[in-house]
Amino acid sequence: MPCNPVTLYRDLRMIDDSMRVCETLHIVGLAILSTLNILEQADLLKNNSIIPNMPLILSLFLGFLGGFANVMSLRDEDQDWPNAITAYAEKHNIEIKGKYDVTKKYYPAHRLSSKKLALVMAVASIDKWKFKQRYREFSAAYGNGGVEFDITKMSKAERRAKAFDNKDPLDEMPPVPSEDQPTDADEPFPEVDSEEDEED
Repeated sequence: MPCNPVTLYRDLRMIDDSMRVCETLHIVGLAILSTLNILEQADLLKNNSIIPNMPLILSLFLGFLGGFANVMSLRDEDQDWPNAITAYAEKHNIEIKGKYDVTKKYYPAHRLSSKKLALVMAVASIDKWKFKQRYREFSAAYGNGGVEFDITKMSKAERRAKAFDNKDPLDEMPPVPSEDQPTDADEPFPEVDSEEDEED
């Protein structure tokens, strides 16, 4: 299922573990930089690339990140990867555009540390941004998938313990129909008498 950026933005803001959100954004950033590195290796990161929507994709990422400036500041130096995206764009003469009012001025490349800027400018190489290593560290600290936050897998007591009002949120939900239980799925719209029937 495609990711809805609006829903993702809202869900991340609702998490009361700011460091986890910060680390997650850092992994997202490294994934983006690693992707740009791979595209550079394949000679696809350029202003006349066969990938026509590169400027739009970069502007969407930078626009999405704008709302997380505060939580991203928890890691200061490590969270300057948005500026590295701009540096990659400038390196290959790609104009960041598409999302309204988002340009390279959002995260200027000149704010990168000299070390990070040198890394962007270096020749593309395998896992230049050490994504695999950082992802292993992230998985060890926070897990990798699973059902830890799936309330449908918790016991009633666990759900009540985690709820702000100490009530089981599933008590207020209607029962899920079984496969052999008839539903309204086959008739999504109610029958409406036609005008001819009314005249009769």
